[in-house]
Amino acid sequence: MYRVLLIPSSDYVGHPFPQRLNHIFERINSQDQFEVHVVRFKLYEKQLNTSVAVHELQDLQFKPLSLYYLVNMAFHSGFVHKLVRKECIDLVVLSNLSPCFIHSLVKDDKLPILFDLPDYFPVSAAGYIVPPCSLPGKALASFLEGMLKIILMNCRKTTVASHALLEYARRLGAGSPSYLPNGVGEEFFKDHDGNEMRENLRLTKDDVLLGYVGSLAFWLNLKPLLGGLRMAKKRGIPAKLLLVGGNLHSDYLSNVRRWVADLGLTDSVFYTGFVPYDEVPKYVSAMDLGALPHDVKNPTGYYAGPNKIWEYLSQGKPVLASPIPEALLCWQYLEFVNDAEAYSSVLESFYKDPTPFIEKAEKGRELAKTMTWENSARIMEKCLLETLNQ
Repeated sequence: MYRVLLIPSSDYVGHPFPQRLNHIFERINSQDQFEVHVVRFKLYEKQLNTSVAVHELQDLQFKPLSLYYLVNMAFHSGFVHKLVRKECIDLVVLSNLSPCFIHSLVKDDKLPILFDLPDYFPVSAAGYIVPPCSLPGKALASFLEGMLKIILMNCRKTTVASHALLEYARRLGAGSPSYLPNGVGEEFFKDHDGNEMRENLRLTKDDVLLGYVGSLAFWLNLKPLLGGLRMAKKRGIPAKLLLVGGNLHSDYLSNVRRWVADLGLTDSVFYTGFVPYDEVPKYVSAMDLGALPHDVKNPTGYYAGPNKIWEYLSQGKPVLASPIPEALLCWQYLEFVNDAEAYSSVLESFYKDPTPFIEKAEKGRELAKTMTWENSARIMEKCLLETLNQ
């Protein structure tokens, strides 16, 4: 049995919801081939259930997140090196910048290393410190990209969450990059009746409920969506919005609430905060349409491999998506929107006749059944073996 050490992108057992690596490595650890060990950055108090061996860091707690990683960079790297020797680790999986940078510089060439790139790290990391489109934001992103390039060039293999990231990793000189998609949990394919939740929200049968599931963060662009919602209501469409999620290392939600109030939509927008992962399908089932409002001008949004596409389609819900590369690859199952008029037009067309939208979504549901976390875990197993045998 191979012993794998994972250095995740965030708090593995404290994050508000299971992340990409949780879904993948919990499934890998349940097999006979790999024993998974994880370094925990204690950023949250919550404890997700896990079957892996968790090694909690006793580090210095600082806020914001950038300062936490910067101050602890050397300590984190030293902890990892000691853990590798203590636990007789056969393979290291990196998915972080700060603690992985020093590790990649002083690594043992005999120890196989795989890097998993779940999003556009330079901007996703910089964006929690300064506005990503500002001059300081661009400078910091450039610096972080230099760090990422060094890390990737020192790894035997790289896995990425989207086809756009695959090309990006190649440009940075990543070793043996492979596409490893995000997925959806098996519980999403159970049929749910959303009527009870719609009743709790006091919705009528005529109300058109547009929903968004996920973190509320700077890589989204909710202004056109809200503008389209207001425009649709002015045209007589009884449209509402359900936001299932919350802030993640920033206070984007405050901006959303302000925009909602300024547009006079307070009575038309519902907020749930984060909900348990296995309950998300119940919320999706109550929606008429699902939204993927990524900001195409923000690299984190543009390069994303959004699994919420599969979460919406798993319940047969039509998807209104920003035209990011990964969404464009499955264009025949989605509705593309890029401004308020487009959102309003789709809401109006759906209200008048939902049939063609539902038929398209049902076809997409068949594709979604192949995009599971179980499938992603099997791809990762193959990539781990390739890394060990290179």
